[in-house]
Amino acid sequence: MRSIILLTLFLIPLFGFASFPIQTTTPSDTIIETKKETIEEYKNRIDKQLYNKSKGVITTPFKKRKKFIIGINSNVSSNQNYEKNQSYFIGRLIGNNFLIGGNNSSNEDIYLITRIYFQSTPFYITAKRSLNGKRKGNYSKGGFGYEFYLNKSISLNSELLFYSFLKDYDQKTLTSITTDSQGWPIFNHSTEHIHESHKGGIIKIGLQIHF
Repeated sequence: MRSIILLTLFLIPLFGFASFPIQTTTPSDTIIETKKETIEEYKNRIDKQLYNKSKGVITTPFKKRKKFIIGINSNVSSNQNYEKNQSYFIGRLIGNNFLIGGNNSSNEDIYLITRIYFQSTPFYITAKRSLNGKRKGNYSKGGFGYEFYLNKSISLNSELLFYSFLKDYDQKTLTSITTDSQGWPIFNHSTEHIHESHKGGIIKIGLQIHF
């Protein structure tokens, strides 16, 4: 009799679990709802991703850049005699990542400028080479730049550049004019070899307008 009672007490919990299965809160199926998006909603969503509206500052650049840029720059150079304080710039984008333009500096040098942007980021590499000016010689610059957009049409621009200047040529100076035995003029020159070389760094900060 005692064995029957113990066996009954042992089987009651088993029947209880079998009759009342444990329910879990994990759903057996997941229904994914899809919602069609209009073009206007898509543009608004992209705008929210590109701009920080609460601060009024654009944190990432436009994926589609405007075609023309004009700007003014000021700089600090390791040799201010070869890089004056201000320069003016105009450029045009070819495609979305390559820019070609011109730059006129305070020392009357004119530069050909190229930029290559890193996809849709505000970073770019740049190269600049003098075309003419008061100084005879090869003047080239190269380095990295960054654009910080204030709104859709205005950005702050900063560049870290390295420059190289080389002047190496013979300069002839007319000293006198004489005549030979037949009376033909003879032009006498003195020749001076000019050699000048400079290398250094430039930090450039500017304001740009995009249109």
